[in-house]
Amino acid sequence: MIEKPSYDELSSRIKKNLEKYQGDVPRHVITCWEGYLAGLLEWSLISVDVNDRLRGLLPGVDVDDSPVVDIMLGN
Repeated sequence: MIEKPSYDELSSRIKKNLEKYQGDVPRHVITCWEGYLAGLLEWSLISVDVNDRLRGLLPGVDVDDSPVVDIMLGN
């Protein structure tokens, strides 16, 4: 059985990863995180609330300009 990751675990991983870019996070890294979170959401390993909170940790995330959101919505 797959163990569901916790908010704390995922937020720690996101923060640690983003820190290495010292405030200048490349867009492709943000998109990768969005895709990873979308996969966890799709497979019900995280809730919509947790997904939203974790996406809020990502700098410059714009739902209206996200290829990940387009893919999830079938656009």
